Formats: sequence, C-alpha cells, structure tokens
Amino acid sequence: MPRIRRILHATDFSAASTPALRWAIELARANRAQLLVLHVMTPPALAMPGEGYVSPQDLDRTVQDGLGLRWSFIGPFATIELNAPGGVADYCARYGAFYRSLAERPPAPTVWDSENVQRVSSQLDPPTTSTERDARMRWRDLRLLSLRRHKRDEPDSN
Repeated sequence: MPRIRRILHATDFSAASTPALRWAIELARANRAQLLVLHVMTPPALAMPGEGYVSPQDLDRTVQDGLGLRWSFIGPFATIELNAPGGVADYCARYGAFYRSLAERPPAPTVWDSENVQRVSSQLDPPTTSTERDARMRWRDLRLLSLRRHKRDEPDSN
C-alpha cells in the first residue's frame, strides 16, 4: 500500500467540521504526513459583494494587500499572534465575539443563486477574449513564480 504523504482537509472551522479535523490530524500523525488545512471561505466572499457591502475589486484588494499578503509569508497563526499585543489569547479575547457572531449567521445558500452570481459578475471586468484571458493567466503565474522565488531566496526571520 502506498504511503500517505499529504492530507488535504477543507474546513469552515464550524462545530460540524471539528470531528473531521481531529480525524485528519490523527491520520497525519499516524502516517507522518503533511496536513494541509484549507479554510473554505467562498460563500462569504460571494455574499459580501452580492449584498452590496463591498465591490469584488475592493474585496480582492483587501485580501491581496492585507491578510493574503501576510499569510503568504508567516501564515494565519503568526499573523494573529502579531496582530494583538498579548498574542493569540488576546486576539481571541478582542475579536472572538465578532467571529463567533459570523459563524452563527453563515451566508444563506442563495449566494450561489443566479441572481446573486449575476450581481457579483456584473461588477467584474472579465477578459473579453481568450487571448486576454491567457495573458492574465500568464501574468498571474509569473507573479506566483516570482513570489515563490522570493520566499525561497529570503530566509525566514524566525
């Protein structure tokens, strides 16, 4: 039987997903495998512009210039640790009620309905031709390659 080297666990960190995460952790330990935890956030991302809270472009900028940028270098827990003077415990004391309220009111399944998808899509600037789409994809791939090279060549500060 082939050895398990990587385990991908997609989660929304809800109470219902906790047992599956525990199982994934145990499976990774037992197999000395790398556990990749994917925080699934697509419905809230669709809900925010769909309900008029933010434009898709502003949400993209918020992630790419904010948490996404930080997470690409130090990850979510180190970001939390550094975002509150008292570390993770202080962060949770400050913001736990807010995040709990979000978890108690998840977006409705209607975020996937065609009306909401159209509302979000109408605010985007999609490529008009396959050539433009290919050019954007090449640009994205080169930026990712550049970021990977930077991370490879720059030592961590830890």
